[in-house]
Amino acid sequence: MWVEIGRIRLIGTNIDLDSEVIWRGDKLVDYLWRSWKKDLEQRKFSKRQFQQLMRYTTDDVLLWAYDRICWSELLERIMSLINGDLGKAILEGCPL
Repeated sequence: MWVEIGRIRLIGTNIDLDSEVIWRGDKLVDYLWRSWKKDLEQRKFSKRQFQQLMRYTTDDVLLWAYDRICWSELLERIMSLINGDLGKAILEGCPL
């Protein structure tokens, strides 16, 4: 049931809903990178570093996909990671 709810949220996004890639988050990461690239680069994030940070958002992405949190809440949680200790550690190249 939860997978079907998540799939419904993604209808109309031109994303192959049967693709394993969407559930690993690559499509969402690419979308957010394109949208936030300028700001992230000003913060000294590379795409690789942003991808690394996004590995820690799987639970939040699934909560959004399953309609447990809204889009704005998901974005707030991601921004909190970027601005917090995790974002700093990634930028400093510290092992996590």
